Amino acid sequence: MVIGLSSTRLLSFLVYDKGAGGRYLMLAAGLAAALGFGWLAWLVSQEHLWALRVGIVLYAADTLVKAYSTGTKDLLGLGFHVLTLGLITFGYLTIPGLQNAAVPARSETT
Repeated sequence: MVIGLSSTRLLSFLVYDKGAGGRYLMLAAGLAAALGFGWLAWLVSQEHLWALRVGIVLYAADTLVKAYSTGTKDLLGLGFHVLTLGLITFGYLTIPGLQNAAVPARSETT
């Protein structure tokens, strides 16, 4: 299981009794999710603002999966997800010039 990706935990529950094929499917899905988040992180480092928005939405969805799958059994893990989501969103909203980076400046020519 990949740490921080509750979706892979849910998938492991769904394919637990499917034998070796299910385990390979779980491994492939976990690897794909980790690579996907890594790719988004790389795009954000290249100043692609849309990738940060997509990452926030995906992590929010992952937080909902965490809340649904564990309920009140893992409040620490759920709290970590909510804190991380809040910090990422706070960073998106407060980094100076981040919102303006996605909108090219107009050049006034007369």
